[in-house]
Amino acid sequence: MLLLASNLKYLRKVAKVSQQDVASFAGIATSALSGYENEKFYPTADVLAKLCQFFQVDANDLLFKNLTGDSELNVESVAMPSVIKGNNVLVPANAQAQYLGEHDNDFFKKLTFVSIPGVKGDARTFEVVENTMTPFLMPGEYVACVASSLAEIESGRVYVIVSDRIQIAHVQIEKDRILCTPGNRDEFEPYRIPNNEIREIWEAKAKVTDRITDPFAGGYNPKRLVDLEEFLKGKFPDLIVTE
Repeated sequence: MLLLASNLKYLRKVAKVSQQDVASFAGIATSALSGYENEKFYPTADVLAKLCQFFQVDANDLLFKNLTGDSELNVESVAMPSVIKGNNVLVPANAQAQYLGEHDNDFFKKLTFVSIPGVKGDARTFEVVENTMTPFLMPGEYVACVASSLAEIESGRVYVIVSDRIQIAHVQIEKDRILCTPGNRDEFEPYRIPNNEIREIWEAKAKVTDRITDPFAGGYNPKRLVDLEEFLKGKFPDLIVTE
């Protein structure tokens, strides 16, 4: 007997989370989760895996075991920490070394889940720790990404590539590898990563920054410098301007 519907409703109740909380984590519509709980339809394998991850239960138990009568189930800890508003895991600089190594659900429990408009489904928000993408992405800023794959890569877009390190670059598709072009070409050269060394690919969707400045409020203004250069050339035809 399939007990998915009653188990989902029970687990949500004891975890004190809404249908929207669970649906956001699983990357589905709230109406889809409602359909599961009302036995109108059933989740795909990947969605079922997300539901199990959220409630920290085995798939066979979620589907076939009456969890409402399971005295051994620790109902106070079935949900991941706090009320999850999405499946966007914030990976700060101090967690990236462990992210590159072996990590499990306990590792993700220690991290923060964030909600960023326009970034839905399976997502990551990485802190920028290098200046390879300056001035587009500055160290200390964050780039919010959605899950992607080699088959989905579009040349010219920005991706976070996880291999032996976490790197951000404009990507071009080549045979059996990808060409990564940093934004900061004054200090960094383009490089290539073989496809078989790529562990994860995340497409950049949004930047989170605290550097909110007015480009016209003083400081560096490229247009004013160009105007000044043209003025000087007009006054002094023999003037040579160098970088």
